[in-house]
Amino acid sequence: MLAIWSEPSGGAVGVAALTGLLASASWGLGCLLFDAVHARRSASESPPSPAGMNLFKNSLATTVFVIAGLIMGSSYPGAEAFWPLFWSGVVGFAVGDTLYFAAFPLAGVQATAMVGNLTPPIAGLVGWLFLKETFDASSLGWMTVVLAGVSLVILDPKKSQTSEPRRDPRKVGLGLLFALGAAVSQALAIVVAHKSFQGVEVLPGTVVRLFGGLVAAIAIASIFSLNRRGRQSPAGLAATLRPLGNRVLLRALLVPTFFATLISLPLHSATVQVAPGHISALLLSTSPLFILPLGYKFGVRQGPVSILGTLIGFAGIAGLVL
Repeated sequence: MLAIWSEPSGGAVGVAALTGLLASASWGLGCLLFDAVHARRSASESPPSPAGMNLFKNSLATTVFVIAGLIMGSSYPGAEAFWPLFWSGVVGFAVGDTLYFAAFPLAGVQATAMVGNLTPPIAGLVGWLFLKETFDASSLGWMTVVLAGVSLVILDPKKSQTSEPRRDPRKVGLGLLFALGAAVSQALAIVVAHKSFQGVEVLPGTVVRLFGGLVAAIAIASIFSLNRRGRQSPAGLAATLRPLGNRVLLRALLVPTFFATLISLPLHSATVQVAPGHISALLLSTSPLFILPLGYKFGVRQGPVSILGTLIGFAGIAGLVL
């Protein structure tokens, strides 16, 4: 596992595929756990805000990985790589993740993940337009196969009727809009991070991205705590920062954060470092395929269409990697 902290060697695409899938599985489990915490708190009291949840996630992850960097004696990148990595963290870990956390209580984890599958084509388009990245017809075909498989998993009518409660259509629409914003943010962050990670070790590069995400998450949390007159509201600030000041809620969020950040993030960074933007985005958008079997623990049931979609999705991933 320590190999993912060092610079990539030639022929590391297979490793990138493995780390990407593991990151996606860990992120999917973390999102299911976050959603369970949100639903459980909603039944008894106001749930944590998306900005507060993301601030907690970024604060804990930054602390852990800074300590890891000190222990391992990592050297941090110069300004040429530092600032692009910093801004990729702002866009991906602050803006993108906050929008994602805002989306799944409204639209559901599965529907949010479905919209997230727009990330690979958006990343491919951005890379093609601005970085002159290219991909052949075969890669495009396998990407289409994966997206088709994931779409079948999410759109399975039998599963959608049994796995999640009825939701207000207006709130679902808003949630899907948030999810689309998250997909665009993640695509931009992945493309910028891939270019900037070249020659940079994974751990210090991840810390720089987290630092950008933490700074921006603090700013977003402050904005959310403003009242209608644009002034800082003590009650609004307390509600936004509640995960950082409520011991019960802190303990409840530790396990989801462990999987969605502490496990998933280094694997995510290792994938982004090695694989081109559209490939890493594809691998990192396969969480619905893992949410399907993991969701059994949370009452999610799969129909035959979902099983077929899972098989098609993993066949597409295998074809893309091979």
